[in-house]
Amino acid sequence: MGFLSALFGGSVGFLMQCSANSALKLPVARYPWRHALFFGIGLYVGDQYPKVEAEMMDELNAIRAAKGMPPLVPSKKWLGVEPASS
Repeated sequence: MGFLSALFGGSVGFLMQCSANSALKLPVARYPWRHALFFGIGLYVGDQYPKVEAEMMDELNAIRAAKGMPPLVPSKKWLGVEPASS
C-alpha cells in the first residue's frame, strides 16, 4: 500500500507542476527540474500518508475509549471506518 500511495502522490506532484505551467501559458515541459522536485515531494507525502492515518485512528480510538464509546475499526465502506459491535 505504501508504494501505491507514494506513486500516486508523486503523480499528483508532477501533474500539479504541469498544470501550473499550463495555467501560466508556458510550455508544459519548461523547467523540468521542477517536475522532478514536485514528484519527489509528492512521493514523500504519499509515503507518509498511511502512517499519519494510522496514528490518527489510534488517537481517535483513545478518545472514544475515554468517552466509553466502542472503537472504530477499518472496513471497506466509503469512509473506511465503522463502529465496532459491542
